[in-house]
Amino acid sequence: MPLYGQSFSLSQASDNTLNQKTYGGGQAGPYTRARGFLAYYEICYFIKNQGWTVVKDKYKTMGPYAYKGNQWVSFDDMDVIRYKSEYAKELGLGGGMIWALDLDDFKDRCGCGKYPLLKTINRVLRGYSSNDPSCPVLGGGSPTELLPYTNKPYEQITTTTTLEPWKRTTSWQRPTTTTTRRTTRMTTPRTTTTTTTTTSRPPWLPPVVTDRPSSVVTKDDGLQGSRCETGEYRHHPSDCSKFYQCNHGKLVERSCLHGLHWGGSYCMSASQSNCQSSPSAPVPAGPTKVSPEVIQPPPITDTMVKPPVIQSPAGPSSSEYMVVCYFTNWAWYRQGVGKYTPDDIDADLCTHVVYGFAVLDSSKYLIKPHDTWADFDNKFYEKVTALKARGVKVLIAIGGWNDSAGSKYSDLVNDPNKRKEFNKHALEFVENNNFDGLDLDWEYPKCWQVDCKKGPDTDKQAFTDWVMELASVFHPRGLLVTAAVSPNYKVIDAGYDVAKVSRYLDWVAVMTYDYHGQWDKKTGHVAPMYHYKDSEVMEFNANYTIHYWIEKGADRKKLVMGMPMYGQSFRLSRASDNGYNAKSSGKGQAGQYTRAGGFLAYYEICKKIQDGGYTVVRDPDGAIGPYAYKGSQWFGYDDIAMIRYKSEYVKRMGLGGAMIWALDLDDFRNRCGCEEHPLLRTINRVLRGYPIPDPGCTI
Repeated sequence: MPLYGQSFSLSQASDNTLNQKTYGGGQAGPYTRARGFLAYYEICYFIKNQGWTVVKDKYKTMGPYAYKGNQWVSFDDMDVIRYKSEYAKELGLGGGMIWALDLDDFKDRCGCGKYPLLKTINRVLRGYSSNDPSCPVLGGGSPTELLPYTNKPYEQITTTTTLEPWKRTTSWQRPTTTTTRRTTRMTTPRTTTTTTTTTSRPPWLPPVVTDRPSSVVTKDDGLQGSRCETGEYRHHPSDCSKFYQCNHGKLVERSCLHGLHWGGSYCMSASQSNCQSSPSAPVPAGPTKVSPEVIQPPPITDTMVKPPVIQSPAGPSSSEYMVVCYFTNWAWYRQGVGKYTPDDIDADLCTHVVYGFAVLDSSKYLIKPHDTWADFDNKFYEKVTALKARGVKVLIAIGGWNDSAGSKYSDLVNDPNKRKEFNKHALEFVENNNFDGLDLDWEYPKCWQVDCKKGPDTDKQAFTDWVMELASVFHPRGLLVTAAVSPNYKVIDAGYDVAKVSRYLDWVAVMTYDYHGQWDKKTGHVAPMYHYKDSEVMEFNANYTIHYWIEKGADRKKLVMGMPMYGQSFRLSRASDNGYNAKSSGKGQAGQYTRAGGFLAYYEICKKIQDGGYTVVRDPDGAIGPYAYKGSQWFGYDDIAMIRYKSEYVKRMGLGGAMIWALDLDDFRNRCGCEEHPLLRTINRVLRGYPIPDPGCTI
């Protein structure tokens, strides 16, 4: 029994009933600090003291839910816990289990005594001596009535029927029960008659077990143990009465009840399943005796969740994860050790290299090179695409932050004729310059440079049309179409038809960085992994963003999670105020080589920490990477440990891979004495089994 509730953030505060759209988990509780999750002691306090509305099911099929504004939570109150405890007694179960002790109102915040839920269980199951305090029902109203439990005589009539498949709601169907209690006021004892119609043996009842022949060997059809996705079912290739269910990323063979066939999502009668194959005959391994079949209830997916958790579907193998590396054609203009050219690319560390950037001609609406001196005269196009001989796919990216200013991309996508001409020319451009595809880096449809008031609403559909049309032109030629997209949920909602663009793009690179910067006028981390306790925007973290893209319909195997090889820097308003959310008066000092205020390459950061006397602060909970400060200078960044964690997260989530911005910002010359490309090599060790041993650096 849960001593907590699952919470949600409603898409619209006015749509606050069951099955309404949400944009993710509810706000973290003030003490549990986990988004989408509230302890009972937090729930009861909100309801009693903060004006939440409580809704109860008059049919008593579930516990209450409560809402206020765009926050919504469902939970079990004392009445439901009491009912479930009585239910355990009625079914003759072994007892009750709670998750978890620390989530009940153990300090009596809500005035009903300590451990109100757990004490309720003990009163029902163990005769707990403490009297029930008869606390008011949360949210007001009359207490929930429990179904009566009685030992008085009753007559039970049971008939078994087959429920039509279109009326079944799950792989098993609860008993359809009609109960009539006939009571006559007489001097004789009261008689109760109950009529029950049951469709199948429910899963909560024990199976009828008899001896199974131990000497029968069933045929192995090769699917057992195969990799799969959570929630997936497959037909058995030779036996209609069997099927395969995905269990923790591997297919497991299951059997329907005797006489039923697998119908695709549940077991049904043989006449309804349309299965044409015959059950496979067991292969005897010697003399056998005929024994009755073990009748088991249909399978139930193991979905019990103890928060907080990370979904762990089966992801790609180590040879299949993508590591997408952006190459910038302006890094070669830097001086000294900051200079980066195509010769510095280590082809062993990237599955794909994306060349940034080409741009959009604002008069012709066609793709064109951004820097012909680098791209053609110094043969950067030729040198980077030469990596194809090493097995690396090389794409050309169009757009970027600077090129996304103004209306030209919106003008392009909203005009079908312009799109057609662009697509035709882009195909020629890609093929003539030996690229493997086109990466779309318009920042962003509808929300031009993150301002969602600038673009028209039509950008969202027009961008979708553009992606679909590009795919129809590029894919038949074996070329890729990809995109780099926003991590901001507001931009995602306004600018992307997620399910459709995910379907037609070969990958979706989510830029899970630049959540915070000097524009906030206070310090913040460039790329939080999770919601940090001092962050004021709960949605600004990689975990939220990735789940939001998936929730909106993105194929997780196409999602490539961005990781920054740089940090955002700040100038503190007061040197003594140097924590998270400290006031900032502007950009941090420009790096020695990158020469851009408010921005530092990782190779500049690690050198400052080694030589410059910076104080480094690390979050003990691991929600964010480190930040460092010295005097008026402050910067946040991802170190090797955080990059390793994010790479493991990619695997646990079953994503398509990782993306870095950018090759020229890692410590590619080993200035800090760890190794060349320490962050990028860390990603490759986790995702691709990179063979060079980890040197164990901690910077």
